[in-house]
Amino acid sequence: MMAVEQEDHLQTGQPPNAADMSLAQIDAAPSKHPPDPIGLAPSAHERLALIETVMEQVDEMVLVTDTLLDPPGPRIVYVNPAFQRQTGYTADEVLGRSPRLLQGPRTDQRQLDRLRRALDAGEPFTGETVNYRKNGEPYDLEWHVTALRDAAGGITHYVSIQRDVTARRRREEIERLHEAELAHATRLTMLGELASGLAHELNQPLTAIHAFARGGLMRLENGTGDIKNIEEPLRAIAAQADRAGKIILRLRSMVERRLPRRSTVSLNDLVEEVLPLAAAELARLNVRLELDLDPAPPHVLADSIQIEQVVLNLVRNGVEAMSGVEPSRRTVKVSTLPSPQGGRVELRVRDAGEGMSDEAMAALFQPFKSSKPGGLGLGLTLSQSIVESHGGRLTATRNTQGPGMTFMFSLPAIVSNEGSRGVSSPGVGG
Repeated sequence: MMAVEQEDHLQTGQPPNAADMSLAQIDAAPSKHPPDPIGLAPSAHERLALIETVMEQVDEMVLVTDTLLDPPGPRIVYVNPAFQRQTGYTADEVLGRSPRLLQGPRTDQRQLDRLRRALDAGEPFTGETVNYRKNGEPYDLEWHVTALRDAAGGITHYVSIQRDVTARRRREEIERLHEAELAHATRLTMLGELASGLAHELNQPLTAIHAFARGGLMRLENGTGDIKNIEEPLRAIAAQADRAGKIILRLRSMVERRLPRRSTVSLNDLVEEVLPLAAAELARLNVRLELDLDPAPPHVLADSIQIEQVVLNLVRNGVEAMSGVEPSRRTVKVSTLPSPQGGRVELRVRDAGEGMSDEAMAALFQPFKSSKPGGLGLGLTLSQSIVESHGGRLTATRNTQGPGMTFMFSLPAIVSNEGSRGVSSPGVGG
């Protein structure tokens, strides 16, 4: 399941036959087990035979090195048959050499740096990287590296247990591509449903631009168009053009076919950027929008378009849920706040609609279940998938005070960036 890779810790004065160490020699360290007074414990020979059988039959790759992590070490002293099958190297080809021979252009240097820091601290390490087979083919690898210690607690070897996860990573990539395509298709459907409202939203700044431009021209024609009188309409034209440009930019981002790209963002900014796309629908149904945004929320690592898609979908669902209630009650409240769990940021969308039955709640996130005429029933399912891929979960609860529902998700907050130290990267584990 994991890989034990070795670093550059070779003692140059070590005898050349150190790489020929056998399992018997590795197993020869003093035992910490108490003596067996009645002779039921397996003998040293039986124990060694059992270890050799395990090493020969397990599917995980096992690699053992000495403890000299600095270049040109460490040296490989043992590999099991699974390692030889997976990498294409025979034992004779790797014994005495550094696991660095498995590394290549796509090997993650940051993981190797973390591995080195863990080994220097005497701690085990679990990570993922890319290694290369003998024929040059890359493969995705999970590995776990831990130290072997003698009776006195001294480290004698490092053991790396490795698993080839290439097939799993490929399946995950295919699923990610399918989800990205589905998200794109859903965005197009959503924007199609908003088309008339968006046209109205764009028409407002365009009409204003036309009016201010005509006013400026009339002042020039009447001879009253000095700089002071013209400045005001020009500034108004610029402001309305910016407003229209932002709407078009958000539309373009939503329509664009793209793979997820994550960056450090503020949930407040995402809310404020996406809400103009819902403004016309809010106005059409006489829905009042309330914002209660944390004044200084922690940032999150997220794909902004995907999270905006979730927010827009939740707001639209809240608006539509109130189509049958009195106009005076129609309010959607969007809030951001620290999560009670700590280390997370919450976003909540609360409506004052008629709520949901137990049956509807049970099927809420099931695909192809929709209460809307002609609805695909994918909006909430996809929103939940997006949130979960960001390390969160989308939930829905009935409001305890007043009618309606509240949809909420939380994302991990970014507290600090992990710094990197200049260290010699180990080769243990590949």
